[in-house]
Amino acid sequence: MSNLGHSKSKTDQKDSEILANLLRLNYLPLAYIPTPDTIATRDLLRARIHIGSEIRRVKNRIHAFLLKNNLRTRFINKSDIFGKAGRKLITTIKLDSPRDCILLTSMTQLESLEKQKQILDSEIAKISLKNDDVLLLMTTPGLDFYSALIIYNEIGDINRFKDSSALCMYSGLVPGVWSSADVTRIGRMTKRGPPTLRWILTVVVGIIIRFENPIREFYRRIVRKKRSKKIAHVAAARKVLVMIYYMLKNREKCRWGIEQMSERKLAALRMACKRKVLKT
Repeated sequence: MSNLGHSKSKTDQKDSEILANLLRLNYLPLAYIPTPDTIATRDLLRARIHIGSEIRRVKNRIHAFLLKNNLRTRFINKSDIFGKAGRKLITTIKLDSPRDCILLTSMTQLESLEKQKQILDSEIAKISLKNDDVLLLMTTPGLDFYSALIIYNEIGDINRFKDSSALCMYSGLVPGVWSSADVTRIGRMTKRGPPTLRWILTVVVGIIIRFENPIREFYRRIVRKKRSKKIAHVAAARKVLVMIYYMLKNREKCRWGIEQMSERKLAALRMACKRKVLKT
């Protein structure tokens, strides 16, 4: 059978014949097409991710402004300068110069972005509460409704993966392999899958390894063996993805999950659905 991708002679007629023969022999792989609801939810989640990034940038800019003007020391006793007490203190800062406008506009921008975030979070919570797979993933410590919905939507139908290895290949969290004759080289992870899935898994791992659980033990073991926290973090993310595969495939809760924690997360999800968002 001719290879369509590497054919030197490419015409519509010949390509059509090759495709027809591949289809006749059932050699054409089926492509996964997300449902319209899945695509709409992905757009919603990516908009939320963008807003979160913008909020971090504005907060970093305010931090830099306070440091530059020797004002950061006023917030030493504040655990979070963007908490209620910290924000109240920021409003009292007066430099009697045009620099006051910089701080004012930055805080106004931050408040506007946070209102946008609340609107998106409310809609995400409503979608999550209706999704049994998301509620199942939330039994894992470190996954809230936001991260669980991102993972679920980036994976799509779990049954399209024949095993957990196929899902890991799809995610791009597997090392690249180059073989020539008797020489085999293993390189960095391929990063060929959806970047959003890899990003949220690394974020989730950063939360999971704060507590005692099998993933943290695995992470520590890799750190001792490879002497690299970065390699251990990626390996732990792949381990979490394998666990998620079997949870969704077998409809099974996280085995080392904490029931009380899951109940608190579910209660917080219900509260987020009921939260009224002011329209601006």
